[in-house]
Amino acid sequence: MSLELVSEINPKDEHNADIETILWYSDRLISGSDNGIVKVWTSDLDLVTQFQAHDGQPVYDMSIDPVSHLLYTCSPDTTIQEWKLEDGKCYLNNILKGHTQAIRKLCFSDGILYSGDEAGEVKLWKNGDLINTCNMIEEVWDLKVHKKQIFTVRDRDVVINEFNDGLRRCWTRKHIPGRGPLLLLQEDRICFPDRNGTCLLVHGSSTDGFPQLGTLQGHSMTINALTGRHNVIFSGGWDKRILAWDLDKMISVGEFEIGNSITSMTTGPHGQVYVTGERRIYQLRTCF
Repeated sequence: MSLELVSEINPKDEHNADIETILWYSDRLISGSDNGIVKVWTSDLDLVTQFQAHDGQPVYDMSIDPVSHLLYTCSPDTTIQEWKLEDGKCYLNNILKGHTQAIRKLCFSDGILYSGDEAGEVKLWKNGDLINTCNMIEEVWDLKVHKKQIFTVRDRDVVINEFNDGLRRCWTRKHIPGRGPLLLLQEDRICFPDRNGTCLLVHGSSTDGFPQLGTLQGHSMTINALTGRHNVIFSGGWDKRILAWDLDKMISVGEFEIGNSITSMTTGPHGQVYVTGERRIYQLRTCF
């Protein structure tokens, strides 16, 4: 398998600050940058629209409610902004307040929006209302949710918490040495870098106690981004390289280098891999 460049954004449309986060939803790619600008793109990276969020402060992360189609953005300003995407434009619909520190990560799961901040708090929101707060002790660099389990990480340990008594109480189930970013693959595997940030660790499912299944080595500098589906994942970081990995065989199966350090990645529905390098976005495809 190889990785090939399909397209990249027109230089006149690129962000004028580094891109922090991207996500794919429906038929659009959405990117958020360090100056609070959010841009919406077609699958071929043509600019559709853009808007200013968080009064120019960075957009650290974004998430989408798949039912209401509302877009959520978070920032150092301690708020979550709720945006309505309609007719090619975006409208501020609500502002969620409750955090006291910068919000680093968002995750939407089963009708609940989860937000994690630099104070180590994860807050749960439903229909715009705060319904619970969980203290994760250390600041949240990444956040993933699967059913009743919350996965959080900084740069020392992946912490797995599990809810009981509905969503009212959570308890710590396991610590695994590692750092962000996190990638959950369906119900059977978790991927994240080791504490040094250059090797990928692959762990199994909760039913088996999250055993380590393998180690993937190939990056020479810190890994910043992970994405993928099923048995193939992609990693990228400061070494400006995207590596493709086969998790069934635990080997590298492809590589592509861009001219910038990689800050975030996501996949599209037809095998596309979207990569951000500083202020630019690239679309890659896998060739077998």
